[in-house]
Amino acid sequence: MLFGVTTDVKKRQFTSYAKKIVSTLKSKGTEIVVEEKLAKKIGLKGRPIKDIDADMLICVGDDGVILKTLLELKDKQIPLLGVRTPGNLGFLAETSTTNFDTYIDNILEGKWKVEERSRIEAEVDGEKSPPVLNEIAIFAKRSATLIHYTLKINEEFMWRDSADGVIVSTPSGSTAYALSAGGPVVTYDTPVLVVVPVNSLNQARRPLVVSDNREIIIDEIESPVTCEIILDGRIRRNIEEETVRIKKSKYSALFVKLSEGVFTPLKEKLYMKVRQWEEKESLPPSAKLVLKVLEYEGPMTQKEIAEKTLLPRRTVRNALKILLQKELIVKRAMLRDTRLSLYHIKNLMKSKN
Repeated sequence: MLFGVTTDVKKRQFTSYAKKIVSTLKSKGTEIVVEEKLAKKIGLKGRPIKDIDADMLICVGDDGVILKTLLELKDKQIPLLGVRTPGNLGFLAETSTTNFDTYIDNILEGKWKVEERSRIEAEVDGEKSPPVLNEIAIFAKRSATLIHYTLKINEEFMWRDSADGVIVSTPSGSTAYALSAGGPVVTYDTPVLVVVPVNSLNQARRPLVVSDNREIIIDEIESPVTCEIILDGRIRRNIEEETVRIKKSKYSALFVKLSEGVFTPLKEKLYMKVRQWEEKESLPPSAKLVLKVLEYEGPMTQKEIAEKTLLPRRTVRNALKILLQKELIVKRAMLRDTRLSLYHIKNLMKSKN
């Protein structure tokens, strides 16, 4: 059995644990191929993700590593085993670094199965996107700027809307950004797609659940600034024309399943969302905006937050102070310039390692 191993080498903890997993696999006498950036860090020869042909690809770290790996694999289908590291949430992960040694023995004995999860893809400006697991979002490039769009399902008009944006989500993505925007929770095996207007000016615009064999068309897109399509929060592309077509991809994501439970990860994620909601309810509007930007954009400096939100620097400083006091974010020095600090979303529920 050939195992591939990958992680986010920008995070030292992930690299350290990935190196241990490589050592464990070697001690079991298995064949291994390591992603090239990780291989360089640990002194091995490696290959790009797109060139890895393994029986199983082990993703070490958090859900971000899995989403990034899927985007790099594009239409290549390899079963992924998510292995979360201590202190990191990993709802797509099947195991943790703590119990990996036990589970790898089960895998080598053939005690595992493959779970398929649907992905979606978009056609924009005549180009097709790679398949994504969670969601495809359309927003204006400048924060707090309305977009105007028409929603069609299989060319049939549904509504015209003015909103901050619109999200098209898979069942897997229903508990991610779509849930934060007011979308429903959908179990992973339900054959549907979810359309979620984000902060619509029309209160009648509610999340819409449609069969996943239909094409969702976001048409006549207009805004005072350039709009962009965002794939799983990681790939951004400007929208030059006015139409984005979204449909289910024929290439599912494959996940290694070691247990029989279906809903445990879902329940854990919803529990975390409740905790987050309780904390956010007491926040002033400026702090809520800063938190939402950090949730979606990832780690940012104080200057970057001010530029993205268009809030005064003093307001941003006060918002960050509140978020730090409530332990919703953490502040860390930048590696390349320790005079600057990056603000990160803090995990509210520690991994059960």
